[in-house]
Amino acid sequence: MQGAVPQFHDVGDIVSGKVHLHTLSPHEKFKYLDQHVVPNAKMLSESVQTVTRQKEGRSYYLKFQESWLVYFKWLVYSRSAKGGHCKYCVLFFANDNSTRTKPGVLVATPFTNFRKATGKDGILTSHEKLQYHKDAMMAGSEFKGYLNNPEQTVPFMMSTLNQSQYEIKIHILRSIVDTVLLGGKQNISLRGHRDTFSDDTLTVSTFWRSFSSWLQMTRYCKLI
Repeated sequence: MQGAVPQFHDVGDIVSGKVHLHTLSPHEKFKYLDQHVVPNAKMLSESVQTVTRQKEGRSYYLKFQESWLVYFKWLVYSRSAKGGHCKYCVLFFANDNSTRTKPGVLVATPFTNFRKATGKDGILTSHEKLQYHKDAMMAGSEFKGYLNNPEQTVPFMMSTLNQSQYEIKIHILRSIVDTVLLGGKQNISLRGHRDTFSDDTLTVSTFWRSFSSWLQMTRYCKLI
């Protein structure tokens, strides 16, 4: 199913392997961040769980709460997994050798233990404190900034600066070449018996005096 186009963007499909993360283009990956499926009442009803209190001898129902999506902006509901995922960690988890931390609930596996969602030791609350989550959030923010405002990114600005410097150097080179060609067409020698000038005597060689004069007459001389 590597080439399948999803009807809606669900990071649960990435976790399950239905969609391969490394095959997504930047714009496709952006859609999982910005256009992830928003669950309706029918979808949320599919997550209903029956919980029995042994001490009280009665059962009650739990389901994924829409309010969690409002409070935890990184949280999304996966219809395929019938649980929650952190969309930033799924897409930007730094899986390298620099850390032994392994992705857990909300990343490698869906969040389905709705009894322990929030609170001091809640799964959602605790996830926000994890370093790899913070790193993934930062990576995701930079990623969205790159797509939304590429002209503000460092690579773009460096590219623009390099292009500007390249154009200036090309203009300078053209001015020098034009000056040499102009002197040759007019049969004017640009070289004398000395190729240096002395600051002490304030004497300038024939080469530098002639070359500088002709250089000022070229149309690119203003960039020198």
